[in-house]
Amino acid sequence: MLLVGNMKHRTSLPILATLFTLLLVLPACDDGGGGGEGGDPTASSGGAGGTGAGGTGAGGTGAGGTENGWDPDMQQCGEPARSVGACLYPGPSPAGSEDPPSTFAKTATVVAIRLHSDQDYCFAGGAPLYWVGARNFETVLDLVDEEGTEINLSLGVGDFDMGELAVGDVLQIEASHYLEYEIIPTETSSIRVSRDGQLLVAAGSNDPLGLNVSKGGPSTCRVWTDYVCSIERAPMAVQAGDASEVTLDAGESAEVGDLTVINHRFHSIYDITGSCNFGTDVEYVIGAYTTPSP
Repeated sequence: MLLVGNMKHRTSLPILATLFTLLLVLPACDDGGGGGEGGDPTASSGGAGGTGAGGTGAGGTGAGGTENGWDPDMQQCGEPARSVGACLYPGPSPAGSEDPPSTFAKTATVVAIRLHSDQDYCFAGGAPLYWVGARNFETVLDLVDEEGTEINLSLGVGDFDMGELAVGDVLQIEASHYLEYEIIPTETSSIRVSRDGQLLVAAGSNDPLGLNVSKGGPSTCRVWTDYVCSIERAPMAVQAGDASEVTLDAGESAEVGDLTVINHRFHSIYDITGSCNFGTDVEYVIGAYTTPSP
């Protein structure tokens, strides 16, 4: 009897393994992944609802595809006509810290305006930086704050004219960088430059810069896709105060109130692993500068 019992135990191992595998797989297939007609059945958080055949769920609260379902034939995105980039080296961080403080605010004087070098902190790396957007900048401002600390600021925000700045200008520089942790981190960062209390230019990553920012329409093209995520480009809707809402495609700029606003990118991110969206449903980079007087 003991031998028979042992034989039964060993024989059941493959069956148990198969059942365990099915238990792992079935929830992922049955978690509302339809996302409407043609939805992505691999999206564990579902889509926008609908009757797609992605399981028995009703679509969940997350994103499982585009508004009309995940479209495998969506065209790839090209390069936008305008971009937004800003990088600030705030000076040495406190001893023992590899990261800059979460917020930075200093008044500093411009001592030089020059072309960037590959040896600058924003390109060479190895230093604590505040960073937003692309490495599209050609001009670097060398500044010195009231304590004599050297600061480097690189800017490339749409059509902002660096000729608006001059050696001897006293600027107020603010920067921030936050990582909010729930399951995985969500990153928010911004760099703002003002003179005499008036905003000159700013750049924000997942930071609306005091504007109202939202998705301005259906996705228009795909930036990236693989078996765990799809990143799609969508228009950006921007509003300032009582001004009319403006919709911008990637690379477009328009006047919004007293500002000229640039949509560097607005990405809808459909993700089932957390490996490509850092905890966000959307990710955007926006630039703004005070519109020059005629």
